[in-house]
Amino acid sequence: MIMKPKVIVVPDVHGRTFWKDILPHVGKSRIIFLGDYLDPYYDDAIVFNMTQESVIQNFEEIIVFKRTHADSVTLLLGNHDC
Repeated sequence: MIMKPKVIVVPDVHGRTFWKDILPHVGKSRIIFLGDYLDPYYDDAIVFNMTQESVIQNFEEIIVFKRTHADSVTLLLGNHDC
């Protein structure tokens, strides 16, 4: 029997879109974002094609995601957000 996650923790986003991998678990799990939504590491190969506009758009999508699933999603602030 495969256990479904009850809590999913999404660490430092830094403008990346990997958080969208959790979408199949919406409604089945509690989702907690640990913050650091912005401030990408532009010199990191992972964010090679990232622009300020795409980072802001990604953050806006996270906010909409939270509003849409208010009961199961928690957004915390990280040190990069402060």
